[in-house]
Amino acid sequence: MNSDDSTPPQDDALAQLAEAGCLDATQRALCLALALGAAGRFAQLEDLCRSALARGVALSCLREAALMVHLFAGFPAAIETFHALERAAGRLPPPDPGADVPEEERGERGRELFARIYQGSADSVLEVLRSFAPAFAHAVLEDAYGRILARPGLDARQRELMAVCALTASGLPRQLRSHLRGALSCGATPDDVHEAIALARAVAPARRAAAAEAELRALLAAP
Repeated sequence: MNSDDSTPPQDDALAQLAEAGCLDATQRALCLALALGAAGRFAQLEDLCRSALARGVALSCLREAALMVHLFAGFPAAIETFHALERAAGRLPPPDPGADVPEEERGERGRELFARIYQGSADSVLEVLRSFAPAFAHAVLEDAYGRILARPGLDARQRELMAVCALTASGLPRQLRSHLRGALSCGATPDDVHEAIALARAVAPARRAAAAEAELRALLAAP
C-alpha cells in the first residue's frame, strides 16, 4: 500500500495536539476532535479528549465539537463521539440550557451565519439545496446553522476551522472549498487555515491534506 493512502498511526493526533503553532491547544483539540469523530476513530478520539482535558481544554468546548459531528457524519457517529467524550471525562454534567439558541431566533441567526460563510454565493447555494428538497434547505438553515453552528459556545471562525479540518480528512472537495472561503470570511488567517488542514494528516491519508492545500493556494491566488 502506498504510504499516502495509509491510515495515520493511533498516536498522531496526540502528537499534533502537543505541537506549537498559530492555533492554540483548544483550537487544535477541537479541529482534531471533530475530524476524528466524523471519521469514526472513537478510540483515538477518547485519547485525544483525555489529553485535551488534562491540558485545560474546557469540557464545554469539546461538547460543542461533539454536537457538530452529526452535521458531517450523521447521528450514529455523533452518539459514539459523545460516548468517547464521556469516557474521557469520567462523566458529562447536564447540558447548560443557556448554550442553546432560542427557538424563535434560529431562523434569523441561521440565515445570517449562512450568508456570512457563503458571502455572494449564499443565494445560489440555497437554490441548489432547495432543488434537492425544500425541507432539506430549511433543515440546513434552521437546524445546522441556526440550532447548532450559531450556538454561542464557539465562534464562527473556530467552527469554520473545525469544518476545514473535518472536510479535509473526509475528502469532500466541494464542501471543503466552501468552508475554506468561509473560514477566511469569518476571520481566520491563511496560516490558521493551513494549520487546520495540516491537522487532518493525523486522521486521514496525507494526499487529502495535499489536495486541500492546493485548493487553498488556488483560492488565495484568485483575484
